[in-house]
Amino acid sequence: MGGARLGLALVLAVPARAAGQTAPDGAAWLVSDSARLCGIGIVIASATDPDRITNPHIRAHASEGRLFRTVVEQAAAHCDLGSRMLLERELLAGAAEALGTSPADLRRAVTVLGRSLGGPWRADGKAAALAAWLLLGS
Repeated sequence: MGGARLGLALVLAVPARAAGQTAPDGAAWLVSDSARLCGIGIVIASATDPDRITNPHIRAHASEGRLFRTVVEQAAAHCDLGSRMLLERELLAGAAEALGTSPADLRRAVTVLGRSLGGPWRADGKAAALAAWLLLGS
């Protein structure tokens, strides 16, 4: 699976410390002399069109999500990086299929990776790692 390649190859998380910075500056901490950012995986919970949501509060959240995705896609294009939208609920199965492994084996690999990093390993970190592996493998 190329765990060593996972490092900085593809994950673009937008951490609090990068908020308000342009994409190239905000992503600079992800890049080193031995690694380069080669694409962006955008993990989303839903692809539902906000205009189809009747509850105004929920529609506002969906619209914020769409705006965020659009900004990240445009920033990626501006930096000559490809981007790919990935549905969270399909991520594990899609990554396992693309990488030629089982979802169970991939879940275990992500768990091992999380242990090696220390600290809390939450769902968003796991999703970012899966997105990175998926995009590196395709």
